[in-house]
Amino acid sequence: MANIAFLLAAFLVGGALATSKVLVDRPRGVPLSRKALYDSSKEFKCFDGLLTIPFDQVNDDYCDCKDGSDEPGTSACPNGRFTCVNLGHRPIEIPSGRVNDQLCDCCDGSDEYSGLVQCPNICDELGKQAREESERRAAVTKEGFAKRQEMAKEGQKLRQEMQTKLEGLKKDRDALQPQRDQLDTKKQEAERLEKEAKDKHREAHEAVKEEKRRLQATEAFKALDVNGDSKITLEEIK
Repeated sequence: MANIAFLLAAFLVGGALATSKVLVDRPRGVPLSRKALYDSSKEFKCFDGLLTIPFDQVNDDYCDCKDGSDEPGTSACPNGRFTCVNLGHRPIEIPSGRVNDQLCDCCDGSDEYSGLVQCPNICDELGKQAREESERRAAVTKEGFAKRQEMAKEGQKLRQEMQTKLEGLKKDRDALQPQRDQLDTKKQEAERLEKEAKDKHREAHEAVKEEKRRLQATEAFKALDVNGDSKITLEEIK
């Protein structure tokens, strides 16, 4: 099954590469997505809809349309865009001001068609490098995904182990709960008895102090009651 899938993928990739080598007939600088807008059998209508011109005025190095759509392959329109076909690599779009500026912007050299400079076609080489880099990134992504899956499994295993330990600790806690409740009850009872003892001791101490004060008052009264009639007169005070 794996071999069949590999062969199918190779067939599709090969077909895609073969298709990319087919140059679709269209005016210079026109992307494949806009080919239908440049029909040589009809007059050309500017994209902004403001003007219609004969098709032979397309790419005639004179800017007729305000939006620059009639000069996709020249530098006549300052707001124009030039599409590099770049067969074997990937197409790019550049400002029309870079067309025939003696600098090679397109890997296929199509932007410098005036002949003032010779631009080598390096699209196949760049495309190969890009595909190799894409494959490398895909391999790294695949390896990273596998590592992530492995770490996820390890994390899940660790989580299950921790959950098992936690459940065991909960069982131990529940088993010790009655003993803890019993100890709490004993502690509360001991604290209650201790409080009662302290209260009794405090009450006895207060009673002793009160008796001592009463005796002191009696002795003082007797000392003042000279005649012993249980009355204190003004003379006795004096």
